[in-house]
Amino acid sequence: MPNYDTHKFLCLLPLPLVLVFLFMAYDGGFAEIVPIILFLVWWLLHTFVITPDIDTLSIPSKRLGPLGLIIRKLSTHRKTWHSPLFWAAYFCLSYNYLGWWTLGGVFPVYCHIFVDIIDHAYKVQKRKILKKLRLNGLF
Repeated sequence: MPNYDTHKFLCLLPLPLVLVFLFMAYDGGFAEIVPIILFLVWWLLHTFVITPDIDTLSIPSKRLGPLGLIIRKLSTHRKTWHSPLFWAAYFCLSYNYLGWWTLGGVFPVYCHIFVDIIDHAYKVQKRKILKKLRLNGLF
């Protein structure tokens, strides 16, 4: 599976463009800058700490300290924390109760899940192709 640095890079890649659009929408008032800052903080938090891999002994899990240990003990890898439905509920609830700025975590989380899905599908197809080649005596 892709490592932490790969996930981090892919999650941060579109951030400069997102910043441009956020500040284009900014009207100059203090009330508008606070949600923009919170959006960016939420994006970074979901890139570096609250990721689908907090159920393993990963860098994000270690950053959570004792909470990370509890999450690792109570969950299985690639179950709840890698579920798009879990994250959809999480983001719907946070949007509903906290505001639009919580949607800053959507891209990093779903990017992580999508990259893992693509990588897994690639590895499965690679195994199938190699198996066929071996059966046909070509490899």
